[in-house]
Amino acid sequence: MKRFARGHALFLQGDAGQRLMLITSGCVKLTQVSPEGKEVLLWMCGTDHVLGIRSELTGKPYSCSAEAVKTCTVLVWEHDALASLAQQYPRLVQNLNGFLLTRIEELEERFRELATENVSRRLACTLLRLSRHIGSPSEGGTEIYLSRQEIARMTGTTLFSVSRILSEWGRDKLVLPKRNSVVLPDLALIAKVAEAEPRPSPSSGMPSRGRLRDFNSMPV
Repeated sequence: MKRFARGHALFLQGDAGQRLMLITSGCVKLTQVSPEGKEVLLWMCGTDHVLGIRSELTGKPYSCSAEAVKTCTVLVWEHDALASLAQQYPRLVQNLNGFLLTRIEELEERFRELATENVSRRLACTLLRLSRHIGSPSEGGTEIYLSRQEIARMTGTTLFSVSRILSEWGRDKLVLPKRNSVVLPDLALIAKVAEAEPRPSPSSGMPSRGRLRDFNSMPV
């Protein structure tokens, strides 16, 4: 088991993928840098998330970087040890494929949201997803420790739009916005927003070129 302090890298984009990691506590963000130097926030991973599956199964270098957002602990398996375990327990590979399938299904869900939903509905869906992955119980509800800029990047919209919507929802007591986090007092209310917001017309169904760019090289 290894421990990583906040801000420390678990691995870097381009490093040889020689180990698999299971998060046992804390929070990790996965980012990818484009050839032009633009950083994209891909995933927020919490307890029980597995890191490095793609590299482990394909033998390719890590396609993104992993950084501890909060102090975290992880179980680590080196490639050779994992290969030996996989020979003894074939079920292990099936489980890894299951994790990978779940990741692909979430990618499909996020892409559909970008293609068909307005910003309010996308934000509600993003907050619900983040609450499952990295939400922490707090006095006021479920707290998500991300800045508004990071939430905007996960939603595929602008900081201005996220700030405006969170302020409106704050007045309606749907959320409690903080400087570097947002509290969801009642997840059921956010779920109603995600389900009830009207969808745009079919003519506006395709995501913009800018939104698509964030998904072009997203790892699974």
